[in-house]
Amino acid sequence: MIFGTVETTLLLSLATLFLGYCAYLGYNRTGDPLHPAVILAPLFFLGMVLEPAQRLLHPELVNFFPEYRGLAFAMAVQYVGLVFFFLGALSIAPRVKTQGGASSLIDISSDARKREKIRLVAWSLALFSLFGYWYGIYMNGGFLKSYSISKGGGLSTVTGYLGEAQNLGVAAVVFYAISLQRSRLTVTSVIAALLMISPTVLQATFGGRRGPMFIAGATLFVSYFIAIGRVPKLRQIAMMLVILLSAMVFVGSQRGNLYFGSGKGLNLESFWESLAGSKIATADNFVVSSGAVLAIYELDEFHWGRRFITTFGIRPIPRVIWPTKYDDVSRFMYGKSFSEIQNSHYAWVNVLGWRPTNGYAINAIVDLYWEFGWLYVLALWLFGRGISMVWHRFRTLGGYWFVGYFLIAALAIYLPTQSFSAFAHRFLYLSVMSFVFWRLTFGGTRKNQPLRRPMTQRTRSPVPRPLDAHPIE
Repeated sequence: MIFGTVETTLLLSLATLFLGYCAYLGYNRTGDPLHPAVILAPLFFLGMVLEPAQRLLHPELVNFFPEYRGLAFAMAVQYVGLVFFFLGALSIAPRVKTQGGASSLIDISSDARKREKIRLVAWSLALFSLFGYWYGIYMNGGFLKSYSISKGGGLSTVTGYLGEAQNLGVAAVVFYAISLQRSRLTVTSVIAALLMISPTVLQATFGGRRGPMFIAGATLFVSYFIAIGRVPKLRQIAMMLVILLSAMVFVGSQRGNLYFGSGKGLNLESFWESLAGSKIATADNFVVSSGAVLAIYELDEFHWGRRFITTFGIRPIPRVIWPTKYDDVSRFMYGKSFSEIQNSHYAWVNVLGWRPTNGYAINAIVDLYWEFGWLYVLALWLFGRGISMVWHRFRTLGGYWFVGYFLIAALAIYLPTQSFSAFAHRFLYLSVMSFVFWRLTFGGTRKNQPLRRPMTQRTRSPVPRPLDAHPIE
């Protein structure tokens, strides 16, 4: 029986219908299977409908939420935010009109010389990514030692810009795919793409990490279609999502078994248990996210933008320049030390009777609720509209918007499964670093910037007109 019966069942049903309708509306309005509503709806269904439904059927859920009405309130807060996010994503949804039709992508690398420069950007990003990854492995004692524990790798010894550098392989593959437009795919180009994204693939496989598994698979999938200049069909995207989401569950279920020196083998029983949601713990995203809503509301623990100032304004400053940056800023904005702010979830036990395990993750909607209080609905609407704006420019202008939108698509798995911060800081790092490498290659003058191209003159028609020329000449 579903925990909470009427309220929770109604919320799950409405969320399912809403996400399905948003995906339909996004595709029906635009004719584009790459519209944000089409891409994001299945991910949020997995993280915010399917997983909660599994947990609500679990008999031990009552140990975490003795009062089901409190859980219904927490779910309602999350689903209200979900509505505003998708309303923002659907606020820009004109029918796609490009030179080759809705099923084609704008060719942005029609000039052979500039294709070579784009390829140079790709390899520059890839080399930086490979250096960051293998330097971390070296500092951690080598490949075998790094992956001799569950969720291993070299990130524990390398932090900051160099630690995040391994993710640049994602942007590198997208740039490389752009440079392959109008050319034939070869075995060499496939091997090159796999080499570029190998740090993410190794983290996904040997490290048993679910996020990198999705990111690597999604990046390779969309890069293939960028290279051939076509939009994947709806059924191809659906198949890709099913495969990648299943792969995520698989690697997550095996991370305690498959590492060097574990002495264990493949455990398919764990995989089926993960699919069925037969286990429940304080590390579960739904349990922690719902608990966070209740604890934050009762304790009045909203940050009102201060945490994001630290994350996006203070965090990029190297520790070499400002070693005590976190403590200084925390004491200035909160009157507390940074460790007190970091461990504030310890107080949740006073409200919930339990606290989440260290390293817990909440979904993006709860993260924004924690940050802005009831203004989270406005933040989510603006966030959804911002993603839709990037999509619109990617489909009508092409150019650098290719990279921006596909980075969003690759990192989107963090929105329902981790937090807004986890998504945003990775996206900002990848997009800014990609832009820096791009400017270093093409120079800073407007004449040398092939990714800048004005749109055609506006007409009275609400449908965007196709470009008269390619963004790169």
